[in-house]
Amino acid sequence: MRKPDFFIVGAPKCGTTALNDYLAGHPEIFMAQKEIHYFGSDLGLTQAPMTESEYVEYFSEGKEKKLWGESSVWYLYSKNAAREIKSFAPDARIIIMLREPASMLYSLHAQHLFDGNEDRRDFKKAISLDSERKRGKSLPRSRDFKQLPSYLETARYTEQVKRFLDSFGRERVRILLFEELKTNPEKTFSELLEFLNVSPWRPERFDLINSRKKYRSYSFHRLFKTPGPLFRSMIRLAIPFRKFRSALSDRIYDWNLSEGSGKKMDEETKNFLRSEFREENLSLSQLIQKDLKAWIDD
Repeated sequence: MRKPDFFIVGAPKCGTTALNDYLAGHPEIFMAQKEIHYFGSDLGLTQAPMTESEYVEYFSEGKEKKLWGESSVWYLYSKNAAREIKSFAPDARIIIMLREPASMLYSLHAQHLFDGNEDRRDFKKAISLDSERKRGKSLPRSRDFKQLPSYLETARYTEQVKRFLDSFGRERVRILLFEELKTNPEKTFSELLEFLNVSPWRPERFDLINSRKKYRSYSFHRLFKTPGPLFRSMIRLAIPFRKFRSALSDRIYDWNLSEGSGKKMDEETKNFLRSEFREENLSLSQLIQKDLKAWIDD
């Protein structure tokens, strides 16, 4: 059975979507659907489990391609994914993308709100609930995780990266910084293609930052994402034909969606997070042998 040749394992909100799209355009590479999350048995995702054959089926359209790739951003956070991927595809290459923790977490919070995985619109309040949520309290109702990953632990990259380095060795792991891809995408991408051993190529455009999407009403979005039995029954009674229900649902989703740049993080919270992760970033810098001075200095 042919298996994936490389994995983009995270972290979230670090440019993985852009990188996935760049690689998907390469004539020698097939990228499976993003965020399959077949590995990471400890993540507690609410999605239905899949078999190995069902997972490999995601690559069925890429049989003629030289390389198969898969991108799931929570593999890095998982304590089990590195070992599980190594057992499944021992010769695979690993791509890790990292971003300055405060910026990553602020963006992650916005993404969680958009996905319905967060119900606290105040970023600082959401972070402060980390310890409560570990105990199963104050959890958003419509989340994709049985227990929402800790914000602060998501940004503690050192141990996460070390698990993949220990499993695959440095020669099979490439670590990229969000800032590198943003400021010098052509050079960063070219070096990545050399790491993957495919022909030089470049996309027509390097678009890294998508405009931030948000909902006019998060409560309305959560209601449609996880409708209760009563609401579901009422909708089915009012609109008995599934085709019409689906069309209406799409219209409502589009209406509720809007574009927005979002507010900037307040300086107090930013300074708290920079202080919180200072020692962590020093350790990470030594581990990955990259200059993270811009992450550490105020």
